[in-house]
This record gives sequence, C-alpha cells and structure tokens, in this order.
Amino acid sequence: MKPSFRTLAFFCLMAGTTTTGCEEEPAFRTIEIPLMHYEGAGVVTDYLDESALIVIRHGEIEGYMMAMTMPFQVREDSVRASFSVGDSIAFQLTYDGTDSWITQITVFE
Repeated sequence: MKPSFRTLAFFCLMAGTTTTGCEEEPAFRTIEIPLMHYEGAGVVTDYLDESALIVIRHGEIEGYMMAMTMPFQVREDSVRASFSVGDSIAFQLTYDGTDSWITQITVFE
C-alpha cells in the first residue's frame, strides 16, 4: 500500500528534514465543465437595463427548467439591443456549471 502525503510529511518532519525529497500532494486541478446550451421561447415581460437582466415568461426549457417567469442575465450589447418588452422571442440559454445567461434572441414577427 502506498503511503499518503500526510504520512510521508509526518515522517520527514519527525526526522528533522524538510519535505524536499518527499512525495508532494498533487496540485489542485480545475475541472473544466463544457458550456451547455438550451433553447427556450417566451415573452419579454420586463428589462432591467441597470442590471442587464431580461425577465421572460417562458415555457419549459427542456433538460434545464420548468415553465415560469424569471430574470435572465444578458451579457452582450448586441443581444440587449435585439428585443423590446412585450416581444415574443426564441432564445438560447448558456450554462457554464455556475451561471446562466442569454446568448441569442430571435424576435417572432
């Protein structure tokens, strides 16, 4: 059985040596989560310009959430300029494992 880092560090310290030469614990690794994209449709009920939030009354976003009315973040200026309150829209929602935001909006005529 391979000794753990703590066991090796303890023996190095007890021997009066530094941990140089002892096996080091692996560095923290960041796990990259791929961006997930979801399609939705709904009606823009409000836009909070100061916080870049669009409120959408939307149907089910398959694989992501049930139908509801809620705010979504809009990060790009070009997306913010593509709709008005009251518009019926289709949208793409992007999720990075922590945050979600609207990346595309298509207004229905």
